Amino acid sequence: MKHKTVIAVQQHQLFFSDVVISSAPRKRMHIPRLKVWKLRDPNVKQDFVRLVTERKDDVFEADSVESKWNAMKDVWQKATEQVCGWTKGPLRHSETWRWNDEAATGEKNML
Repeated sequence: MKHKTVIAVQQHQLFFSDVVISSAPRKRMHIPRLKVWKLRDPNVKQDFVRLVTERKDDVFEADSVESKWNAMKDVWQKATEQVCGWTKGPLRHSETWRWNDEAATGEKNML
Protein backbone atom coordinates (compact mmCIF):
# COMPACT_ATOMS: atom_id res chain seq x y z
CA MET A 1 0.00 0.00 0.00
CA LYS A 2 1.18 3.48 -0.71
CA HIS A 3 0.10 6.46 1.41
CA LYS A 4 0.78 10.17 1.06
CA THR A 5 1.50 11.90 4.34
CA VAL A 6 1.62 15.60 5.10
CA ILE A 7 3.65 16.72 8.12
CA ALA A 8 3.74 20.30 9.44
CA VAL A 9 7.12 21.36 10.84
CA GLN A 10 7.94 24.36 13.04
CA GLN A 11 8.90 26.62 10.12
CA HIS A 12 5.35 26.22 8.84
CA GLN A 13 6.44 24.54 5.62
CA LEU A 14 4.71 21.48 4.31
CA PHE A 15 6.73 18.28 4.01
CA PHE A 16 5.50 15.58 1.61
CA SER A 17 6.66 11.99 1.63
CA ASP A 18 5.65 8.59 0.32
CA VAL A 19 5.24 5.81 2.87
CA VAL A 20 5.30 2.25 1.59
CA ILE A 21 3.84 -0.41 3.88
CA SER A 22 4.52 -3.93 2.75
CA SER A 23 2.78 -7.00 4.06
CA ALA A 24 4.46 -10.24 5.04
CA PRO A 25 5.34 -12.50 2.13
CA ARG A 26 2.73 -15.13 1.37
CA LYS A 27 3.50 -18.79 1.66
CA ARG A 28 3.81 -20.53 -1.67
CA MET A 29 0.96 -22.83 -2.55
CA HIS A 30 1.84 -26.44 -3.21
CA ILE A 31 1.64 -27.34 -6.88
CA PRO A 32 1.02 -31.06 -7.36
CA ARG A 33 3.47 -32.67 -9.79
CA LEU A 34 3.68 -36.05 -11.45
CA LYS A 35 6.33 -38.27 -9.87
CA VAL A 36 8.21 -38.87 -13.13
CA TRP A 37 11.41 -39.76 -11.24
CA LYS A 38 9.81 -43.12 -10.48
CA LEU A 39 10.27 -44.04 -14.15
CA ARG A 40 13.95 -44.74 -13.38
CA ASP A 41 12.86 -47.99 -11.75
CA PRO A 42 12.83 -50.76 -14.43
CA ASN A 43 9.55 -52.30 -13.18
CA VAL A 44 7.74 -48.96 -13.20
CA LYS A 45 9.18 -48.17 -16.63
CA GLN A 46 7.93 -51.50 -17.95
CA ASP A 47 4.39 -50.80 -16.68
CA PHE A 48 4.52 -47.34 -18.28
CA VAL A 49 5.61 -48.77 -21.65
CA ARG A 50 2.84 -51.37 -21.47
CA LEU A 51 0.15 -48.73 -20.84
CA VAL A 52 1.44 -46.48 -23.63
CA THR A 53 1.54 -49.32 -26.17
CA GLU A 54 -2.00 -50.35 -25.24
CA ARG A 55 -3.31 -46.88 -26.10
CA LYS A 56 -1.12 -46.11 -29.13
CA ASP A 57 -4.09 -46.58 -31.49
CA ASP A 58 -5.62 -43.37 -30.10
CA VAL A 59 -2.66 -41.45 -31.54
CA PHE A 60 -2.84 -43.08 -34.97
CA GLU A 61 -6.57 -42.38 -35.30
CA ALA A 62 -6.07 -38.61 -35.00
CA ASP A 63 -6.09 -36.75 -38.32
CA SER A 64 -4.25 -33.44 -37.82
CA VAL A 65 -0.85 -32.81 -36.30
CA GLU A 66 -2.36 -30.84 -33.41
CA SER A 67 -4.84 -33.59 -32.55
CA LYS A 68 -2.09 -36.24 -32.79
CA TRP A 69 0.09 -34.25 -30.41
CA ASN A 70 -2.80 -33.80 -27.95
CA ALA A 71 -3.67 -37.51 -28.16
CA MET A 72 -0.05 -38.49 -27.57
CA LYS A 73 0.20 -36.07 -24.64
CA ASP A 74 -2.98 -37.50 -23.09
CA VAL A 75 -1.71 -41.06 -23.48
CA TRP A 76 1.61 -40.23 -21.80
CA GLN A 77 0.03 -38.18 -19.03
CA LYS A 78 -2.63 -40.77 -18.13
CA ALA A 79 -0.06 -43.57 -18.15
CA THR A 80 2.21 -41.52 -15.88
CA GLU A 81 -0.69 -40.76 -13.53
CA GLN A 82 -1.54 -44.45 -13.24
CA VAL A 83 2.02 -45.70 -12.82
CA CYS A 84 3.76 -42.90 -10.90
CA GLY A 85 1.05 -40.82 -9.20
CA TRP A 86 1.02 -37.22 -8.01
CA THR A 87 2.88 -35.50 -5.17
CA LYS A 88 0.67 -35.05 -2.10
CA GLY A 89 1.68 -31.82 -0.42
CA PRO A 90 4.45 -29.55 0.76
CA LEU A 91 7.40 -30.87 2.73
CA ARG A 92 6.63 -31.27 6.41
CA HIS A 93 10.23 -31.07 7.63
CA SER A 94 12.67 -28.39 6.62
CA GLU A 95 15.70 -30.50 7.49
CA THR A 96 16.78 -33.86 6.11
CA TRP A 97 16.08 -36.79 8.38
CA ARG A 98 18.82 -39.38 8.35
CA TRP A 99 18.74 -42.80 9.93
CA ASN A 100 21.48 -45.35 9.45
CA ASP A 101 22.74 -48.50 11.15
CA GLU A 102 24.99 -46.51 13.47
CA ALA A 103 22.05 -44.46 14.77
CA ALA A 104 19.95 -47.61 15.22
CA THR A 105 22.65 -49.34 17.29
CA GLY A 106 23.12 -46.16 19.32
CA GLU A 107 19.43 -46.13 20.14
CA LYS A 108 19.49 -49.80 21.18
CA ASN A 109 22.44 -49.12 23.48
CA MET A 110 20.58 -46.22 25.12
CA LEU A 111 17.60 -48.44 25.95
